Amino acid sequence: MSGYHRQEMLDDYMNDGNWKKFVRSIEALVEKWQRAKTGVEETGKAYEELTSRLDAEWIVDWMESEREALEVGGECIKIYEISMDTLPSMADIRLELAEKEVAARKISGSVSWLMEGFNIEKSQHSLQKHVTSLGRKLSASQKHDLLERWNHLAVRISAFEWKRLGFLMLDDDT
Repeated sequence: MSGYHRQEMLDDYMNDGNWKKFVRSIEALVEKWQRAKTGVEETGKAYEELTSRLDAEWIVDWMESEREALEVGGECIKIYEISMDTLPSMADIRLELAEKEVAARKISGSVSWLMEGFNIEKSQHSLQKHVTSLGRKLSASQKHDLLERWNHLAVRISAFEWKRLGFLMLDDDT
């Protein structure tokens, strides 16, 4: 086979492949069209359900913003960007709850008690991860360290439970 013959064979092969793609493209486009119609119907139903629950003024404002973004562009397109409002930190939440507690003149320290409960839960998860990372065969020092951590956690839980009795104003019988 000469170089020209090989070139002719490759051209024929490529032309055949392109012809098959062209012929099959009609079927592919019909399939895509049918899937798109189904998708539009489904999203249309979801859109109608969502808009039926919203305030009409909001929808009018959103439609106006969309029209402006499509016509004007530029800065107006920013309406499509996702706004990521920063959530308050745990310290911010704790401070807000403590301020509300003082303003409402409720039992002082209940927010700290709740935060201690969250911290205990976090410590439990941390200890559980530590135990699974150790494996099955532990040395004596690892067992001792694990026992100390467990005892420390048990003391914290016990103190938490005693405070619970004071906050919930329960007696020892319950």
